[in-house]
This record gives sequence, C-alpha cells and structure tokens, in this order.
Amino acid sequence: MLALLVLLAGLITLTVSARFRGRCGKRKGLSIGVGALLTLLATPYMAYQFTGVMALIQAGQKQAALHVVLDRPAQVQGIGMPAGTRLLLKEKDRLASFVSADFPRPVTVAGFVTETVSRALYVNANDRHYHAERITLTLAGDQDWGGWRCRAGTPLKAEIGDEGQLKTVTSCVLAQGNTVAGAAVPAGATLRASTGTMYTSGRRGDDRWIVRVEHRQSRLTLFGAALRGSFYVDGERRLLRVRGDLAAPFTLAPMHYPAGTAVRLRLDSHGGEPAQWWFSPGRGTVARRDGGDDVASGQAVEQAGGGAVRQVLSNDQAGFFRALPVRVPGS
Repeated sequence: MLALLVLLAGLITLTVSARFRGRCGKRKGLSIGVGALLTLLATPYMAYQFTGVMALIQAGQKQAALHVVLDRPAQVQGIGMPAGTRLLLKEKDRLASFVSADFPRPVTVAGFVTETVSRALYVNANDRHYHAERITLTLAGDQDWGGWRCRAGTPLKAEIGDEGQLKTVTSCVLAQGNTVAGAAVPAGATLRASTGTMYTSGRRGDDRWIVRVEHRQSRLTLFGAALRGSFYVDGERRLLRVRGDLAAPFTLAPMHYPAGTAVRLRLDSHGGEPAQWWFSPGRGTVARRDGGDDVASGQAVEQAGGGAVRQVLSNDQAGFFRALPVRVPGS
C-alpha cells in the first residue's frame, strides 16, 4: 500500500512539475528502476484490492438476483400475489423459496388480510421443496382470531401446516376490544400462546394464553387493583393467575400498598374470584397495615381472596425473586 502511494505521488509530481521531470531525466535509469521496484511492491496489494472489489460486485449481483418484483399476478406457495409484489428469495429463480413478500395492496394469507409476510423455511431433502413452519404477517387492519382481536399494522406470528393452512397463532399485538376476566385489556398489550407453565414438580399448568401489559402508561384493572405484568388465561379464556406489579396504590382490607409493589394473584378453580394474593413492596418502599407493623421491602404479605392477612414471609418464600442491581464502578 505504501509503495502504491509513493508511486502515485511520484507520477502526479512528474505530471505537474517540470523541475521534477528534469531531475528524473538526468537520472533516467535510476528513475525507471525505482518506478519498477515500486510497481513490483504495489502489485500484490492492487491484486488483493481488485479481488475484493470483484467479490463485492459478484455478491451484489447475487443479492440483486434474490430480489424479485412480479411483473404479473402469480400463485406462489398457495398465496395469490398481485403484480408489483416484492419478493426476497432464498434461492435464485425459485419463487417458492421466498423468505419475505411485500404486497402493493392487502392480500389474504392463512386467513388474514396482510400487507407483508415473512417465512421461516426448511427444505425437504427428498424433493427439494421449500416448506414454511412459521410465518409473520403485518396485519392490514384489526382482525379477530380465536376470540382475540389483533391490532392493525403490527406483526402476527403463526404456525402453519404443509399446505399453508393455519395451525395456530403464536403471538400478536392486541387491539381495543379485548377483555380478561371482564376487564378491558389496553390496546398494545401482547398476546402469546402457551403450552402450559412447567413447574418444578413436573406438573404443567392449564394456561394457554399469556397477555402481557408492560407499557408504563398501560394497566389492566382487576378487583380494584391497577395491574401491569403477565395475565395467564386458559383455553376457555378464563383468568388463572397474575404476576406483575401495581400501577397505582391499592388497598386490600387492612393493607395499603404503594405503586410499584410486586403482585401475585391466584384465582379460584372457576377463574372467577381471587383465591390468594401475595404482595411485595418495591425497594425503598413499605406497605402500611392498619393497627399493625409496616411491611418493608424484602418481605411479602400473603392475603386470602377476601383480604384477610394470612402471614408475612420473605420474598423467597413467597416466590418473589428480584434481580440484584448492577453497579458501575465509580458511579
């Protein structure tokens, strides 16, 4: 590289400076020898750079070949795609290998009206056919599935069969109009499918859906408590349990809890009324108790569904596990 820079600097100076040309003319043999030596030293570097440029050009051409725009309507892997659809292929010249598709107008895919679709593919080694196991759709409008209403313009993830038929929705962002235990779920909450929580005893829970309300400005109000966190729902849309924290202060019988208190709630077997509450005040806060001692951070309160205090125990005993804060040296 240095030899090439010196050679280029010499050629430029030779072009613009008559005085330099004169000096080189007086030492013509030396000048030619130095130029040849510099050229020889620079050749491997130039060859290396040329190879790199050619590789980039070839990679760009290969990548461009995988981006296709349909000039006419086509049926691809069971999807009717209009002209103007932009496809990203996994294999050149094989539309069936498309990884993603961006439609110029909404298209129905697996029963949903969608603007885009992306696929997780696998290849059958026997017939070299591409199959999709999972797809992600961008919904063109609010749409219903299985009693849930999913939000327009957000991703919906689903599992599909070999023929492209919908097997189940695995997650989506919820629109307005959804309820859990009779309470309105805020728009923007996420829905995720569950095969049942696995406990250390080996028992698998009955939860089939988990609704997550996480945005700081969002809350789901149940039994007078404004809650954020995870809401576990069974296959019949009955609420089973809650794990999260209070979005606002809450009073239950003699106990007064500040916002930010961690909460666990278990409902009765019918998924209708609270069976058991656990509360754990956040770091630096306390829970007030009428006619009794305050409960500080690090401790938890167990209360019956109706509010009767059963016991005060440690966070570990109550199933609250808090991550230790990370301290940066010097902070």
